[in-house]
Amino acid sequence: MRPPLILAPHGSALLEPLLIALGRRFVRLAAPADLADVQDGVDLLAPVAGHDPVDWAQELGAWRQPTLLILDGADRPASQGALHHALLRQHRVPILGLLQVGGGWDPVARRRDGLPWFPPLADPADDPHAVLALLEVRRRGLHHAFMASG
Repeated sequence: MRPPLILAPHGSALLEPLLIALGRRFVRLAAPADLADVQDGVDLLAPVAGHDPVDWAQELGAWRQPTLLILDGADRPASQGALHHALLRQHRVPILGLLQVGGGWDPVARRRDGLPWFPPLADPADDPHAVLALLEVRRRGLHHAFMASG
């Protein structure tokens, strides 16, 4: 099973502190083609700073790369989430979910969105235990669904 990729719209500054808080071995990718070189023992993947999901969507779809989208709660997370989720779905990227970091959280509105939201993090440095557990559950679910369709 390929480790999940964590993407953030507009190369969000949230990505680095979140990766550190997750406390897992991660590899930075300069381009989606680098997925071919990922070694065993890596827990997470992330693009080098400044990359946007828009730039990677088509190639991630071709690789069928499981992806978690990180959204800044201060930057219209509902509309950003809908926009980037639609783009990734259009390119058939297996989406593990969307994670809002910071900002206000409206659980009713998020359920109404119909998007696969993770429970939010108030800050990138918060304890990400629940995020990691849900990430693993969703990754295994995607893997089993993919294998069953094969």
